[in-house]
Amino acid sequence: MHYSNLKTSNLSMSVFSFAASIQKMVSEKMAIGGVLGQAFSGEGQISSLFTSTKISAEFALTGSLDKVNSKTLYENHPIMEAKSYYSGGWRGAFYLSQYFLNAEKAAVPFSGPALSIGYDFPSESNRYYGSGVMMESMSNGQAKLNSIGIFVQVGFY
Repeated sequence: MHYSNLKTSNLSMSVFSFAASIQKMVSEKMAIGGVLGQAFSGEGQISSLFTSTKISAEFALTGSLDKVNSKTLYENHPIMEAKSYYSGGWRGAFYLSQYFLNAEKAAVPFSGPALSIGYDFPSESNRYYGSGVMMESMSNGQAKLNSIGIFVQVGFY
């Protein structure tokens, strides 16, 4: 779930969005993926404001993006292995975003980059929790759309 404030030159609006994403580990410290989201305006009556798609690259600034197994070695042979766990830590991400704003007569496209920084909490289960902030700047050639927001997330392995 993501709460943000969208601003153009003559409009400011608060929105809630929900998204689903999928990621593929490239290394212990990097993952690439995609995000599909839907945003709703809570001002006046609740309505669908836009649909978004994003391509993402996420980086572990601390910890690991993958689960970690703890092993004790003796002469290069494992003598004890602990349960795997998700180390959590600080995360940074870069996105290429495509938004389709639901206007009166058509969907208006906006695209541009986004950055986020967040923290994922350590976990020993198959899910993890995190939160952070995201900044976006999009354009459609005629208008600019800027957004800053906070998010909370639940992830599954």
